[in-house]
Amino acid sequence: MGVLEFVKEMSRAIRLAHKPSWDEFKLTFRIVLLGLALLGAIGFFFQLTGALFQFAEAAFLSRDILIIALVVIVAVTLAAITYLKRKYSI
Repeated sequence: MGVLEFVKEMSRAIRLAHKPSWDEFKLTFRIVLLGLALLGAIGFFFQLTGALFQFAEAAFLSRDILIIALVVIVAVTLAAITYLKRKYSI
């Protein structure tokens, strides 16, 4: 692809682009926020899991208690997400 073809493709893309309506913007914003929240929750879960495993080795907790604690945390998190989803209809 030469420079001239690149410039033609970019000018075509700019001509086709349009300013989104308010509804399109709100929908895109919600989707982006939901994605960020999901990625943050997944990262937090992995961080929490790693911290709990390190704590279990130091405090001599059994793996069964650790797994039960993780299941409770996941259940509470999913319940909170479901509640917020229903309340704010995201």
